[in-house]
Amino acid sequence: MYITITAQKMSGNYSKSSADFVGYLEKENQGLEQQDLPAEQAGMEHFFNQYGDEISAEEVVREIDGNTAKLEKHEPRFYSITVSPSKYELKRLQNHSEDLKKYTREIMKDYVASFNREINGRPITIDDIKYYAKIEHQRTFKGTDFQIKENQSLRATILFERYPDLERAYKLCQNLSWIFNHTKDKTSALIRLAKWDEKVRQAEFSSFNTIARTMSIHYKNILNYFDNRSTNASAESFNAKIKAFRAQFRGVKNVDFFLFRLSTIFA
Repeated sequence: MYITITAQKMSGNYSKSSADFVGYLEKENQGLEQQDLPAEQAGMEHFFNQYGDEISAEEVVREIDGNTAKLEKHEPRFYSITVSPSKYELKRLQNHSEDLKKYTREIMKDYVASFNREINGRPITIDDIKYYAKIEHQRTFKGTDFQIKENQSLRATILFERYPDLERAYKLCQNLSWIFNHTKDKTSALIRLAKWDEKVRQAEFSSFNTIARTMSIHYKNILNYFDNRSTNASAESFNAKIKAFRAQFRGVKNVDFFLFRLSTIFA
């Protein structure tokens, strides 16, 4: 499930109203309203919010544009949140539109809870915000697209507030990478790795047991990396080439000739 959060564009010739954006979201309904069929049979998708299912585009524009009294001129009038399920997740949905509406409403509850703000001494709830959503059936993105990558840090913040253990595990991974990327000598590396191992033990994450055990058993050999920051990657790569070369001939009968061919081709 990919989720992006994007602020309204305020620079250049962009309109201060939400009308253009709402009109863009109506693109899949274009032409369908002319059919002499009920909206659902024609395949139209209406806007919805936490409590309503058939909200018109006109009402969405009116409500959003009328909810900006306390905003400064340079502040966005609205934010757009895009929720993009994968094809595997869609296969598990019984009714795509209805199930996605339920999911969206639960997401918005979590989104509001992540604000950590209060109104008159009480935490804000879903009733304190104004939002409108719409199901799109034709929009597709790849995981490498900019629309998917943008605002990743903001999504991570919401996710980590909801699942603190996930944040702790992420920081352990990042901390180990930092040790290998920035430590210059064995002594500092030994101290930092020992502290990292202690954090892993305190976290009690079973998924880290294997790497922590490997570090404890082979730490002397691992520390050799910090002498000149080189690994055995080149040796492993050459070994793989030798195995592939040998496999082409279903084994080796004449070892001397095999070594001669290796030295001729790879030397």
